[in-house]
Amino acid sequence: MTSDTAPKTALAYLRVSDDRGREDTLQSPAIQRAAIDAWCAQRGIRVVGEYEDRNRSGGVLTRPGLIAARKLIPQSADGIVVARGNRASRMTIDGLNLIEELKAEGGFIAAADGSIDTSTPMMRMVTTMNFAQAQRELEDVREQAAAVHARAIFAKRRHMGPRPYGYTRDDDHRLAVDDAEAAIVVEVFKRRAAAEGWGQISTDLRARGIRDRYGHSLTAQRLGNIVRRRTYLGEAFHGAKRVVDAHPAIVDEALFAAANRAAPTVASPRKGVSPDVLVGLVRCAGCSYGMSSHRQRNGSLSRACRTTGAGGGKTASHDCDQPAKVSPRENAELVEVVWERATEMANAARARRADEHPDRDRGEAMIAEAKAGKDEIATVEMRRSLGERWAPMMDELDELEQRGLEIVHDAEQPAVTPAGELLLATERDGLDLDEAREALRAVVQAVFVRSGDAPLADRVDVVGNDAVLDVPRPGRRGVARRWVGLV
Repeated sequence: MTSDTAPKTALAYLRVSDDRGREDTLQSPAIQRAAIDAWCAQRGIRVVGEYEDRNRSGGVLTRPGLIAARKLIPQSADGIVVARGNRASRMTIDGLNLIEELKAEGGFIAAADGSIDTSTPMMRMVTTMNFAQAQRELEDVREQAAAVHARAIFAKRRHMGPRPYGYTRDDDHRLAVDDAEAAIVVEVFKRRAAAEGWGQISTDLRARGIRDRYGHSLTAQRLGNIVRRRTYLGEAFHGAKRVVDAHPAIVDEALFAAANRAAPTVASPRKGVSPDVLVGLVRCAGCSYGMSSHRQRNGSLSRACRTTGAGGGKTASHDCDQPAKVSPRENAELVEVVWERATEMANAARARRADEHPDRDRGEAMIAEAKAGKDEIATVEMRRSLGERWAPMMDELDELEQRGLEIVHDAEQPAVTPAGELLLATERDGLDLDEAREALRAVVQAVFVRSGDAPLADRVDVVGNDAVLDVPRPGRRGVARRWVGLV
């Protein structure tokens, strides 16, 4: 424990990789809770609440249940109790930081199996070693998964991860062409090679009722991803290494190169639509209302709070004591600032998702079960005892381990990319106006510009879509208020 006074209350925290069919192990919620209750009862601690995270990896601390429990310490409970230390964390630094953060807040965290105990210098060292062991186990699994991944690609020429659109899998789990989907893939490559924009292609496919195997539309972002993937040339990858002819190709090198070299035809701006990539996003920080824009004779844009008007006339019914303005020279810089920060937001979101692998614990549990089973029957005595049953049992355990390793690998792939994030990772020159707007709006909710003489970059706040904003919106009554930033 980490508290200086004897704790009276605690929250039970359970982390479950996947409890289906695993009721006989400590990963079962019921068994975890029983261990916690027994430990607390022996010490006169009353359990006043329970928080649980299912299908959450111990490799990160960004778990909803754990976050919710931490917020209640020490106001509603003296600390948190887990069944085992690795239920709290499988990373040494994260585990130790969790202990120190709870201690600084006047709380504690303890494990029923004694693996978390900071009561003495010796036990603090043991706790650190326990967390290090949990991290080593996690790293061993990941290394083994990487080795299996490489072996599957180089020896079995097997594409790892979810099957791409256009392919199915054969009996050997290798990619095989799905004729119906492959025809759409070829069509997309040819239309892009003819300089059609992603938005137009996606709209047409959607109108024809074409969906993926899950019923999802082929959005502009997904089409861009399809055309950039060399998987459609028959290649499989492991890191920077690739295997050619790993599976049947859907397109050839010439069509692949043409589609990726083509730039969409830039149409003239539609009447009544401003060719402004930031349209609808930019707001005055003095009143939080959207800024108006005005196109100069040379085609450049200026912006201003509606209380002044970009063209010199007031168009607002509200007052603003610090109206912001963006000159034509500054507008080009504003676009660059917004794009750069939006890209940082998108990359950060991808990084967070990469750290949260909901299925990885299930794969790790399968691997551990397979290894334990093989260790149990690996002795000469067991082999003799089992006789003809030994080889089939070993094959079943090998298959279980393989499935677990594939689950771990798949779980570590980024989640389905939200609209726009993929586009933000591409060259902007390859996007038409609609695609660029869609990319930014998938990440950015608003851009606030403050008045003043400071450099523009210091006067701009780019707010992501995950923030909760209460700002005036078209068609809804709003109140002018100064933007002070997110609290």
